Amino acid sequence: MPNDIREIINSLDEQDKQMFCQHRKEMRRSYLTAHNAIIGVQEWDAYDDAFMDIIDLKLAILFDRAGRFEAVKDKTIDDAEIGRIEDEIREAAKTFKNPNFETSLATASMKGNGKDNGWTSKP
Repeated sequence: MPNDIREIINSLDEQDKQMFCQHRKEMRRSYLTAHNAIIGVQEWDAYDDAFMDIIDLKLAILFDRAGRFEAVKDKTIDDAEIGRIEDEIREAAKTFKNPNFETSLATASMKGNGKDNGWTSKP
């Protein structure tokens, strides 16, 4: 199944595309109406945006389960780009494993600088 909502919609035939968009519109409209009636549009936040994305995802899963997607490309980037991105991730991960920064005085005092100061992170 494609990852982008545009790819999802474009991979459906015309009849399924219309059905997907109609159901998507009805479900979104229903949530917006309920949200506005219960707490008002002024209280809209990131969780509400995420719920709208879930609507798209759930509809896409239904169409996928029904076998309605036409063949779409599996990769949106080529192998060279994938390799470059993976190398960048590996390089970035090295900085976390071997940090090159000094410990603050506050942190050092909690560790005791090798001395037992009674501080512990264990319960």
